[in-house]
Amino acid sequence: MHSRSNLVFAVTLLVTAAVALLPAGWRLGWSSDLARIVRFPLRPFSDFSNRMTGEGADEDRSDLERLQEDIEYLQHLLQRERMAVGELEERLREVHGVPASVWKWAKSAVFGYITARNPDSPYGIVELRVEPGSAIPADESTIAVYRSVHLLGRLVDEGRPSVPSLLPVVNTGSGEIWARIFPQEDHEIPAMRAERVALAPTGTGAFTGQIDRAVPVQEGDVVRVDDALWPHTAQMLELGEVESIEVYDREPLRNTITVRPRYQVREVSSVMLIVQSTADAEPAGEETSP
Repeated sequence: MHSRSNLVFAVTLLVTAAVALLPAGWRLGWSSDLARIVRFPLRPFSDFSNRMTGEGADEDRSDLERLQEDIEYLQHLLQRERMAVGELEERLREVHGVPASVWKWAKSAVFGYITARNPDSPYGIVELRVEPGSAIPADESTIAVYRSVHLLGRLVDEGRPSVPSLLPVVNTGSGEIWARIFPQEDHEIPAMRAERVALAPTGTGAFTGQIDRAVPVQEGDVVRVDDALWPHTAQMLELGEVESIEVYDREPLRNTITVRPRYQVREVSSVMLIVQSTADAEPAGEETSP
């Protein structure tokens, strides 16, 4: 009995070694796995056999190609995850940067990605894509901001509720907007003491308005929204900066100022949509802030 066991073991060992020595193209599917078990210690002999048939180089090359494919795929996954983490961090910074006065009136905030632009107008209406399940009213109560405090526009109803449409604030269709001018060296002055001015979109990505020449306005002064026709969530958000000051031709005692936003809808790929609470509801309070 003992000798029979030895014989079976010897035969099994010989068969295993023989399979390992077979050229790569001669192996069956099940025998390939078996060959790998003993391949390492018998590699010199196996290489000799494969070189005799010319098939070993092809197998090694395909293994390297598969390994390279795996490396490239893993690198792709790594970079994709890094990008997702970066986007999430940027979102959190934007949400936490929104002033508390905005959250008092806000119901929620959703990020929208620009998917279509008007090829004939750099300041025209753009289409957005929002995350599935996001409830975004397609009306003027929903504003779009960038980097927490810069007003870019508001949603308008274009007859397609499933595709939110954003009207940039610099679009002439937005109409005149009232704002206040804050000196760049003193952003903390009370809003009621800041000069109020009516600004009209020029169609070139800026606004113009007239003020008394006696008003001390300088280039770089910050202009913030103060318009009852805009939602509560838009009040005191930054509209832009004073770009230039010129004498108003029709009235020499008045100046024409040009205000240009720091960011334009055409320059960004995504915006934060702030949904205002319903008109008949009380301000949401501090607890609604993320």
